[in-house]
Amino acid sequence: ALYAGFLENKELHGSIEKHWEAADRLIDQINVSYNNALLIREIGQATSSILDINQLLVYIVDSLEKRLDFDRGMIMLADPERTRLNYTIGYGYSREQRDYIEKSEFHLDNPNSRGTFVVSFRKQIPILINDIREVEKEYSPRSAAFAKQMGTLSFVCVPIVFKEESMGILVVDNIYSKRVLSQSDMSLLMGIAPQIAISINNAMAYRKIRESEENFRSLSETAPDIIYTVDTRGVFTYVNPAWERILGYRVDETLGKYFIDFVRKEDIRLTIDTFKKVRNGRQTIRGGVGLIPHKNGSDRFFSVSSAPNFDAEGRVVGAVGVFKDITDLKL
Repeated sequence: ALYAGFLENKELHGSIEKHWEAADRLIDQINVSYNNALLIREIGQATSSILDINQLLVYIVDSLEKRLDFDRGMIMLADPERTRLNYTIGYGYSREQRDYIEKSEFHLDNPNSRGTFVVSFRKQIPILINDIREVEKEYSPRSAAFAKQMGTLSFVCVPIVFKEESMGILVVDNIYSKRVLSQSDMSLLMGIAPQIAISINNAMAYRKIRESEENFRSLSETAPDIIYTVDTRGVFTYVNPAWERILGYRVDETLGKYFIDFVRKEDIRLTIDTFKKVRNGRQTIRGGVGLIPHKNGSDRFFSVSSAPNFDAEGRVVGAVGVFKDITDLKL
């Protein structure tokens, strides 16, 4: 009876231990899933709120380090010519390791390149390696030397792709915890990479728009002719200094007001119809002749050109135009 009781208690104890282990694994999985969900949410928020690409990348890498169970990670992006993969930002690397990565060359313009990073970028495929020694013969000697220098034994590399075009790669590895990387790690990163791609694309598009606006302003500020932009309602959003010099209205007297506020009453209908052709019909008007009164009441004649103004997505956000003063010629 005592022995039977002992066996029963032993079996019960073993069952309790198994339940505890299962509960621990479940809790660990819940924590992982929670962190993964937070990471995707944080990157999604960054997509809509951070438009400076440097700030964006710092935020993404900080989130990766905080939420994921990897010792090191980095993002590499293709250069504008798409001939090289360049280390952009990372975490967990020493200063010497970062210097080594930055000096290493990952050629995208070499069709014979067999490097892991280049293969993942070109073929847009994820790569999971748990023991690089087992597959080093499949890759270039340069890749093997790079892995050895970095102390890498296992890693996951996934492409960062936006609209079927590779932008870069995301790489993570473990060198301290020695945790075995799994298919679930790769699947997670493949889910995160598109979010990163969207964020980077938005930031790059914003940078191009900002650079375009800066170029536009630098040219228009010194132009002898009036250059202006209006929104889809026909409200002035920009006029260059020539507007005040030629028509006498200050900038603060102009911005926020409708274009038709500055034309003669008899020209309002024609002005609205012309604006609709540009905004709705996406037409470009060239060489028309218009009259806008000076602030002092005198007539000023202009050669008028106007075209639709588009945003980064190709949507019409208003019109941009040029008025060339031809008053002396007209008179």
